[in-house]
Amino acid sequence: MIPSHASNDSRDSQDLRSADRPDVDALGAVLALEASVVRAEEILETGHLSDALAAWERIIEIAGDLFGPHDAAVIDAERVVAAILVRLGRIGEARLTLTVAASRLDGVAAEAEVRSGVDRDLRRLDELTARPTLAAG
Repeated sequence: MIPSHASNDSRDSQDLRSADRPDVDALGAVLALEASVVRAEEILETGHLSDALAAWERIIEIAGDLFGPHDAAVIDAERVVAAILVRLGRIGEARLTLTVAASRLDGVAAEAEVRSGVDRDLRRLDELTARPTLAAG
């Protein structure tokens, strides 16, 4: 038998998640996003790049829904996706991901750090694709 205080706690928790408390819903969504980021980082560390790519793409969707497409969290996740794409040899897709992120920052009062990070990643891609390959040499 479940003690009566446990069922009360359960009802209290449900009340906190109600539509009457959007701040609680938002907090829960942010905490869920944070947990997703931690999990995506763990997947990336294992070297399972396809799984990590899917996890980080989902983070972009969630963060975009929560904060909007211009938010630093979205741009940072796109930078991670671009880095994974590079590791997978999908340079063109990585460049497109960063270019789209940079274009969303145009005309937006983005943090200088966010803008410089995207620009730096694009320069690195340019350097990477400009290097002669061993096969060409």
